[in-house]
Order: sequence, then structure tokens, then C-alpha cells
Amino acid sequence: MALPAVSGRGAVLISESHEGAEKARRSDDRDRAAEPTALLLRNAHVTILGVGGVGGVLAARLAARGVRSLHLIDGGRVTASDMGDRDIFEASDLGKMKTHVMLDRLRPLNSWCDISVLTGDIDCVFQISDVLRATDLFVTTAPMDDLMPYWIAAESSYTGTPWIDCTVDGPLITCVTYEPGPHSCRSCLTDSIRERVESPRSRAAPSWPATQLAGTLASYEVSQALGRASVHRGEPSLRHLTLDYAAAGGLHA
Repeated sequence: MALPAVSGRGAVLISESHEGAEKARRSDDRDRAAEPTALLLRNAHVTILGVGGVGGVLAARLAARGVRSLHLIDGGRVTASDMGDRDIFEASDLGKMKTHVMLDRLRPLNSWCDISVLTGDIDCVFQISDVLRATDLFVTTAPMDDLMPYWIAAESSYTGTPWIDCTVDGPLITCVTYEPGPHSCRSCLTDSIRERVESPRSRAAPSWPATQLAGTLASYEVSQALGRASVHRGEPSLRHLTLDYAAAGGLHA
């Protein structure tokens, strides 16, 4: 699988799994007939939960590529620990709400993009339902409370809204794309969530190159999901990518 070029040295794809692989292969011809990515983005509404690090990189990538509408959700303020996220936060941003800072960063990249923000946290399933009903694609970019992924999975299946979850744990990048359908494999998705929720995390701070790569990978997955949705709806798919940025010496450049 060809990935977009990013700064920094190599990243190694250590696993890629699919549910419904046969259906995905049968849809290849339809994918080739999809509208150009640029046109899809110009008509897309994307919501991002978490705009520090990976979410900030993703938002900037999508804005620069011409996405029509972005909705950013984050209740956090910029802290000293965010200063490692170069190109997103600066020393003068300390103490400011992350959503407000990102609003200022994104406007010069795409003056006609409709950018809205929710400066607060989502803490109930009803809020998730409202958010998913109002967007074409939902992206989460930070570790969540134990119940949150299950809530999102249920509402994604119910509303038919694709969901991408892309996070970084030290050098390890995980990006999962769930595209629901009328006969979605809820048990497959639940098993995938349980495995990630119960897996121990290193809690190591991600490097900036790894964060950039994760944000770029998430942007790529957004384009792919929009393309598949434009030609066919109804075939559920669960795509799980795991990359180790350190495996090729990327953290020691």
C-alpha cells in the first residue's frame, strides 16, 4: 500500500487487517470510478475529536487540501507539553483553548472552509449521536475513556457515518477505519475495540515525526473512506493499520 510522503525517516507497516476482505476486493473496480479526491473533499464535512498533535496535523492537512467543512472538538488548553507539537502550537499559545488556536491556524490555509468548534468534552452517547448525524466522517485522534469507543461504534453503525480512530503511543501508530452498513459486523468492531482498550499503553510521549506521520495517515484514510462512500454504500468494512515508526530508525534520525 503506497502512503503519502512525510518528513522524517522510514516507518514500517507491521500489520494490516481487514474484515470483509472479499467484499473490499470486489469493490476495487467501483473505487477506480470514484470522484477525484479533491472534488470529494470540497463537498465533505469532517469532524475531528481532539485537535492537539495528530488531530492538529490532520486538520491542517485537510484544510490545505480544500475540505469544505471542519468541525473541531476539544476541551483542552495548550500546555507546556504541547510545545513539542511544532507547526501547531507556539509559546504564545500557552493557556489558550486548543480549538481557538487551531481556528486561527487553519483560516489562512483555506479561507472558504467552514470551520466550527466545540470547546468542551463529549461525555454522553446523546452528544455523539448528534455529532455523527451532522457529519460525513468522524475522526478521533486521542485515547478515550473505556466506554467512549463503544458509544461511538454503536452510533456509527446506527447513523451510517464512517469512523476513523488514529492514535500514537510512543513510536506505535494505530489507525482503524470503520465503514458501517445495514449488516455491519458489530461483533467484529467490538472485538477490535476491546483489544485496543485492554492493551497496555507505553504512555511514552510520541515524537513529532511520528505525530506528523499519524496525521498524514489519517488524512489518507479520510480520502479513501470518502472515495469508497461516493461509489458504494452498504458494505461494512473494518480496516486496521499498525505502523512502528521506530522500526526503521526513524526516532534516531
